[in-house]
Amino acid sequence: MSRIQPPDLDDDLQAELTPYRLPDGRAMELFALLAHAPAALRDLRRATTTVLRDLDLPIRARELVVLRTLARADAAAEWALHVHLFGDAAQLAGLEPTAIATDPVSPRVQWRLGTDAATVVATGLCR
Repeated sequence: MSRIQPPDLDDDLQAELTPYRLPDGRAMELFALLAHAPAALRDLRRATTTVLRDLDLPIRARELVVLRTLARADAAAEWALHVHLFGDAAQLAGLEPTAIATDPVSPRVQWRLGTDAATVVATGLCR
């Protein structure tokens, strides 16, 4: 059975998807789907912007929690997007993103967050 392709989006809606593009240029599927319901896309954008802007964690700690949570949820596309968009700002280096995804206590990577409360939460979110 062939997949039904959604109608093309106008230029304004394509522009709305700019922050939600994968490194290869494709829009993430969830956001591309929601672009066909512009009010829903705006609501999700507002929610993600609020979390990214207003969460009371330094960017490195925030991204460590986000990456660990996405890895535990098998959300590979979102994980790759966060590494691509926020890796430099979060000062992620070398194999650190992979270690975050696979090994919460790796001696090769110092990514633990002091009390480890955030990593415990991130790990526990996706059991």
